[in-house]
Amino acid sequence: MARTCPFGLCDGSGLLVDEETRTSQYCRCRGQVVAAARARGLSAVIPRKYQGASFDRPPVTHMDERTVREVRKFAQTVDRQLDDGRGLWLQGPTGTGKTTLAMLVS
Repeated sequence: MARTCPFGLCDGSGLLVDEETRTSQYCRCRGQVVAAARARGLSAVIPRKYQGASFDRPPVTHMDERTVREVRKFAQTVDRQLDDGRGLWLQGPTGTGKTTLAMLVS
């Protein structure tokens, strides 16, 4: 897949290379390049069944509203929650949506 720099500064790799001095430095788009690579890697490990999961579509819209609200709140601040040592504990019988909710947090 061909990439292009949204700022028109590099070749889309996130690196600015100076051939004359044989040095490189990060481009302004580097953060976006890294985020896109992580997203591609993550989508490769999420089972196809869950890749289209959303808080706004079934089966999540048919789940307990309080549970979904708490999971959504956690997901919105997941980095901070994990940095603070907090996590979620999802429990319930088979078929209640635990895995779907976990995929939405990831």
